[in-house]
Amino acid sequence: AEVKDFSAMFSGCSSILYLDVSGFNTEKATNMSKMFHYMNSLKNLDVSKFDTKLVTDMSCMFQYCHDVGALDVSNFVTNNVINMMCMFDECKKLSKLEIDNFETSKVSNFSHMFSGINKINYLDVSKFDTKSALDMSHMFKGCYAITSLDVSNFDTSLVTDMQSMFSGTNLRSLDLSSFDTKNVVNMEAMFFDNYYLKDLDISKFDTSKVTNMFQMFELSG
Repeated sequence: AEVKDFSAMFSGCSSILYLDVSGFNTEKATNMSKMFHYMNSLKNLDVSKFDTKLVTDMSCMFQYCHDVGALDVSNFVTNNVINMMCMFDECKKLSKLEIDNFETSKVSNFSHMFSGINKINYLDVSKFDTKSALDMSHMFKGCYAITSLDVSNFDTSLVTDMQSMFSGTNLRSLDLSSFDTKNVVNMEAMFFDNYYLKDLDISKFDTSKVTNMFQMFELSG
């Protein structure tokens, strides 16, 4: 019960098929970075009873858990989390992810958070508080099954990197009217390979600091 650092605990245990952590006492945990990173043979994982109220780092927590079909993180308390980079990156078999309860007001890094989750067709990020966000690069990259995404409440006033943020999705439209891009430096491939994208209004984008727009809209629409 005194353990604070769970980072990389099972990282690289690529042959493990089943792992029972349902009885773990995580009430003192502050770091869960890479906890299950690269467990790419794992089939099931029950983290539904994890106490995460003190955790500040969840980066790469489930990254490359290719075969896990379900993750119940609906009870995760995330109000102290600063880093969610690559949290669910390449969780290719996830068919559902309830993250609408996530409190994200302190998170500065969302890079690759959902990238490569290509089976999920719905992600509710409408309540995400992104006022501290600096990096949103690759956030939804390769989410091929997603056809709609509500980011209309995103506060992007501090964000500097939006590279590949929406690349490789099946989005039909995007409401980016709330996006404040005055500090963004990188927009490379931001909407790359969005073949079905038909409705996109970026008339209010402030691109005064942008230095990279390479492939920003290539293969879209």
